[in-house]
Amino acid sequence: MNSSITESAIETYAIEMLEEQGYQFIHGPHIAPDSELSGQLPFPMEKRKTFADVLLADKLKAAVERINPSILADARADALRQVERLHSPELIANWTFR
Repeated sequence: MNSSITESAIETYAIEMLEEQGYQFIHGPHIAPDSELSGQLPFPMEKRKTFADVLLADKLKAAVERINPSILADARADALRQVERLHSPELIANWTFR
């Protein structure tokens, strides 16, 4: 019996954990820049502009504004810039970079 952990198993586990917290999973091809699948979703969904896009910037901006209405617009914009422009692929380095 093979008891090794696969990337697929980890991904499935992470998706299940996030769904249990109320997040909705959307399969990548539905938001691909060249996809016509987004029309098959039961709700409007922003597509990635390019395959290099990691964030759905407009959706993130709307969420930051919705969650933090009392924060100054400049501070919200600065928070978005920090998320969009990570300085290192290492999470710890990004945390201490500030």
